Amino acid sequence: MKQGCEKDVMSRKLIRTHQSILSFFLLFMALVMVLAFSGVSHAVSGYATQFQNAYPNSPLSKLSTVPGQANNLCTVCHGPSGGSRNPFGSDFANAAYGNHNFNTTLDARDSDGDGPSNRAEIDAGYRPGDGTSTPPPPTTACTGYTYSAWSTCGSNGQQTRTVTGNTPAGCTGTPTTQPVLTQSCTPPIAGDTTSPVVTAFNIQAVSNSSKIAISEFTATDNVGVTGYMVKRNATPPTAQDAGWQGVPPTSIRIGGQGVKTVYAWAKDAAGNISEPARSTVVVARKNKKRDAVIRAPKSQEVFSYNAVAYPVERENLAKAKPLGIGKGGDILDLQASIGPFDEPVDVYITLLEPAYAGSPQSATRYNLRSDNIFVAAASASQAWQTNVTDINEHITDISVADLLSGPYILLMTVTPTGSQDTYYQWVTPFVIR
Repeated sequence: MKQGCEKDVMSRKLIRTHQSILSFFLLFMALVMVLAFSGVSHAVSGYATQFQNAYPNSPLSKLSTVPGQANNLCTVCHGPSGGSRNPFGSDFANAAYGNHNFNTTLDARDSDGDGPSNRAEIDAGYRPGDGTSTPPPPTTACTGYTYSAWSTCGSNGQQTRTVTGNTPAGCTGTPTTQPVLTQSCTPPIAGDTTSPVVTAFNIQAVSNSSKIAISEFTATDNVGVTGYMVKRNATPPTAQDAGWQGVPPTSIRIGGQGVKTVYAWAKDAAGNISEPARSTVVVARKNKKRDAVIRAPKSQEVFSYNAVAYPVERENLAKAKPLGIGKGGDILDLQASIGPFDEPVDVYITLLEPAYAGSPQSATRYNLRSDNIFVAAASASQAWQTNVTDINEHITDISVADLLSGPYILLMTVTPTGSQDTYYQWVTPFVIR
């Protein structure tokens, strides 16, 4: 009996001991979990604080920092639902960019590939790791106007025009300056419908200079001649054009070489304009002696230079400027000079024109045909000259009035005859204003 009681007492002691051990284990595990959760919270809180210190004025810094809460500050690096890192979070952790720091290298990147930099998105309150969260593009303020043509001069000595748009293209807002919608003019004489007549117009026959002398320019009118104009192209001027002069001009500048035609007009106070008169000159400037022979292309080489008035020949192809566009004015005077080459080559000339004024991004390609006419083309598949060893000629004149305003690019490409695997190419940018 005594032995049975002792066993019962010992059994109760063992039960109490096991209960004590279980209670201690549960307490220990709870403490471990609290410490672990505290460590995670501390890490999350540390990065959140680091973000807020780096970008104190960002709307993102005002997001909640409570772990697990939807749309909190942690989701800037971990996406809408937390979890794995988004592209910005990956860059933040990448040793090459953030290395767990919000620094200027990380700021300058566009982690989500949507265009603006990380810093630009953060400052604006957009998420730098979400490609669908993007600030609106910056706007360009309007600074000027585009106008219609001037109206016919009224009896009050005024003519008018209207605003057709604002500049630059795609701008927003209203320019701070007021548009110029009226100007003074000389009213037409009632009943005068008779145009002047150019009675004589002559220029020097031969010149080795770009300055061509006008030896004779006379005109008559039933009331009186009030203006004289000379141009390189046959497009008739209007009475309001800026090129009219009160007295006959004595010279005109011409680019390029070869036979050139100059046109002349006269006008009267009523705005009547004469039929054009014309005269020609042979421009024959001396070329330097071309002794050095250029090796035909054996590789692919590209050179570039700013537009020049006349071609520049160099044995060093990087310094050669084989295309010239004249000295400006109302004519684009295209000339080419390159060679001689040690074997026959094909020559391509391409003009890239802006799709609309002020837009260099989308261009229309024109290839020069063998008849010196530019035609629209998808690629440079048609050669201008084939199987030649030397180029030295005036190509064509293009009226600037026929060209859109904006940036252009001229390309000259020289390839071995019958092959486009190797080439020399010269890139010449210029602007029509």
